[in-house]
Amino acid sequence: MIKIIADSACDIVDKMTIQNDLYSFTSIPITITLGDEEFIDDSNISTDNYFDKLMKFKGIPRTAAPSPQHFFDAINDDSVDTVFIFCMSSKISATYSSAVLGKSMFEEEFPNSSKTIYIYDTLVATAAETACVLKAIDFINEKLTPTEINEKISNFIKNDLNFYIILERYNTLVKNGRVSPYIAKIASILSIRPLCKSENGEVALLHKPRASKVYNKLIDLISNQDIDFTSRTLVITHVRCLERANYIKEKLKEKTNFKNIIIADPTALCITQGDKGGIMIGF
Repeated sequence: MIKIIADSACDIVDKMTIQNDLYSFTSIPITITLGDEEFIDDSNISTDNYFDKLMKFKGIPRTAAPSPQHFFDAINDDSVDTVFIFCMSSKISATYSSAVLGKSMFEEEFPNSSKTIYIYDTLVATAAETACVLKAIDFINEKLTPTEINEKISNFIKNDLNFYIILERYNTLVKNGRVSPYIAKIASILSIRPLCKSENGEVALLHKPRASKVYNKLIDLISNQDIDFTSRTLVITHVRCLERANYIKEKLKEKTNFKNIIIADPTALCITQGDKGGIMIGF
């Protein structure tokens, strides 16, 4: 049995939670603080309630990575013999470091364990981290060995993974030091909507189209890539802009032959980073 673990920067879609004999999925929650109110980003949180509170909050949201103990507890499962752990970019979070330490704690306490543990710094978050998990599930369903899966996932993250971001507001990311103030300045110009891409774990400005053209620019950018889409699932995460997400999905279905295109609702962390109107795409 294989266990897939991801931090809550990973948006959860139905395929991850299927009950089967091949794999299980566990999300490790990140903690978010709005002033003196703390939110645990797990299955108990109401993302609608959290979104409403975030929209009213005037300060800077603070996030805290899960503790190593969270990962130790998730790894310490006698029903599984292989564990794959997916973490958001180490450039913006300490989650990866916590996972590595959690693995070390497990190996120290159980030195004779035959459990194999793989940890990935995906260098992305949200929709793109979800795309990594879905890729792993595909490989598991193909009955590849854990070693083969690890090699393919490592190569996918290093060479093939794409992560695009279109946000209406970059205030939170700038305040947290996770994006250049220049990008936020561009976004403040009402007729311009920055189109960004993750590069080596950080957000980089790709194009500066007018707001009315940014989504078509994104669609053309993706559809014109020299990629075998038939082996890939594209994930669209949106923050309260389902109509836009559906538009992008339908246009990409017309112009590409992705194996699947999934629209995901964001976790609380992704709501925080994406803000109202945010679109994040990973494949």
